[in-house]
Amino acid sequence: MTDRIRFLDGLRGVAILMVVFYHYYARWLPPTEPVSFYPYGAHLEQTLANFMPFKYGCTGVNLFFLISGYVIFLTLEKCQNSLQFLARRWIRLFPSMLMGSVFLFILANILPHYPFTKSASDLLPGLTFIPPEYWNWLLHEKFIFLKSFQSLKFLHSLDDSFWTLYVEARFYILAAIAHALARRYVLPLLLLLCCLRPLLAFIAPAHAPMIANLLVLDYLPWFCCGMAAYQFQGQAPSERRGVDYSSLIGILLTAAFLTIFVISVLAFCPEKFIILIMFFAPFVIPAFARLFSHPWIVFVGMISYPLYLIHEYIGVGILNVFKNYSFGGWSALEPLPLVALMMLIAWAIFKFIEQPAQLWLKAKLKISKK
Repeated sequence: MTDRIRFLDGLRGVAILMVVFYHYYARWLPPTEPVSFYPYGAHLEQTLANFMPFKYGCTGVNLFFLISGYVIFLTLEKCQNSLQFLARRWIRLFPSMLMGSVFLFILANILPHYPFTKSASDLLPGLTFIPPEYWNWLLHEKFIFLKSFQSLKFLHSLDDSFWTLYVEARFYILAAIAHALARRYVLPLLLLLCCLRPLLAFIAPAHAPMIANLLVLDYLPWFCCGMAAYQFQGQAPSERRGVDYSSLIGILLTAAFLTIFVISVLAFCPEKFIILIMFFAPFVIPAFARLFSHPWIVFVGMISYPLYLIHEYIGVGILNVFKNYSFGGWSALEPLPLVALMMLIAWAIFKFIEQPAQLWLKAKLKISKK
């Protein structure tokens, strides 16, 4: 495994730990929710929720999007066409999603006082990577004339964290379309699409939110910035064919930076710049590459996908059970053994489900194991 790939796994490890601690300390309490789901007590939970690494841990998903953008070119380089690319991404995502969904469904129906959804029908959005609101539109509005759908419950995600997988799936489709249209110009096409976001309010104000959601325009700049980082390193397959992209790459990287800069400044989210710097630092500063290549953080990064899938609702549901027990100031440490348990389960899914299933599916679909 190269240092470049190792520090990408390290960055995944940082991203997942940010997200996990955000969910276990800062997400599930007022004013976001009507009541707190945490066992820490009113005073302590506010102190913990305002601790900067926990408070802004949600930006770990932006780091995931940057990494995904980078990895897309790695995958595209190995693919003969867009269909093979989509097949590779599905093989990467589906086995852990299937196992994680089954795990969530079983535990949700076992845990006492579980505060989230636990219906079998809610397996559908995650397993199809299609958001529940799209399914609800199809089943309750588009096909409302079919009596068989009229009694169907409105669908929800088995875990709130799945929303980023729905975003990733739509990004993969956009990348596949761009790859099919102009293989050498995937990034320029997607950056042009980013420019559509501010124009929607003028050209289609009534449909702007729907279009932006469908085309993931609020998150696309992060993916594009990751893709630009890959091309900036001179690793794009087009460069290996002798095409001079040096000046274009600089422009694209600058455009990606400026896009995220404008979004961050307008949204008053300076913490997003820290994420951007964290992502790019290992590419240009060897000390950061070594830091993020540490074996422990790389290990967390390797199991980050199954850990991401299973940690939130089940973890918060377990913490909610302990609300009736008082451990004083020690209650702030309750998530730590929970994180360790979730990591152990995630490792088991990664080792015994995800990796073997990916190899089996690649063999069945006759896709290279590279």
